[in-house]
Amino acid sequence: MYTDIFYPDSASWDVESAPDYHVPNILVKEDTLFQAYTIYCAAAIIPHDANLKIRFVGQNYYTPTEPYCQGWQYYAQSYAYTLYAQRWNELMSAEIYLWDPGSATIEYFENDMDTPAFTKIITWN
Repeated sequence: MYTDIFYPDSASWDVESAPDYHVPNILVKEDTLFQAYTIYCAAAIIPHDANLKIRFVGQNYYTPTEPYCQGWQYYAQSYAYTLYAQRWNELMSAEIYLWDPGSATIEYFENDMDTPAFTKIITWN
C-alpha cells in the first residue's frame, strides 16, 4: 500500500501485455537528459487519497495512445498533452517516444494543486 506518490525508475509502457519489459521512466524527478529515438514511459503509483495530473509541453515526442496509455486518461492539446491518474495503488504507465532532438517542460500537479508541485525541463539529443 503506497502512502506517497511514487515514480519508479523504470516500468513497462505496456503494463497489461508486457509487464516485464522495462524502460526508463521520464517522470523520475531527478532525470532531465534523455536520448532521441528512444522509448520511455511515464509511470507513477499514487495512494487512494491522492490525485495526480502530469502536463507535457513541447514538441518532437510521440504522445501516448491506447493501448500504450494504461491507467491514465489522456487529453491532447496543440504542442501539449495532459495525463490524469485513473488508478490508485497500482502502476499507471504510458509510452513516450522521443524523436528528433528537442525539449519539453513537464509539470507535476499533485493532490489537486492549481500550480505545479514540481516542474522540470527535459532535453533529448
